[in-house]
Amino acid sequence: MPVDIIFLVDSSGSISQDGFDQSRHYLKEVVKRLPVDGSNVSTHVGLAQFSTKSFESIEIDLLEGTTQENVNAALDEMEWHKLHYNNL
Repeated sequence: MPVDIIFLVDSSGSISQDGFDQSRHYLKEVVKRLPVDGSNVSTHVGLAQFSTKSFESIEIDLLEGTTQENVNAALDEMEWHKLHYNNL
């Protein structure tokens, strides 16, 4: 049965770069098993990050997360927030 799913990814300072990369890999494995194929009855996937200093980002919204390719591209492009803390 298709559903709308939003994954929240912890990107705070307590998560290492390795932990962040493991989270991305895990999400790719989960999404691989979902019916995300762009059809009218497909599951939609959203992806957002949260971290310290009240910093959050939406990596892909439900309207765009309708294909495996779109979701995987968003996961590939997603950057660990800790890399940007000095700019906040």
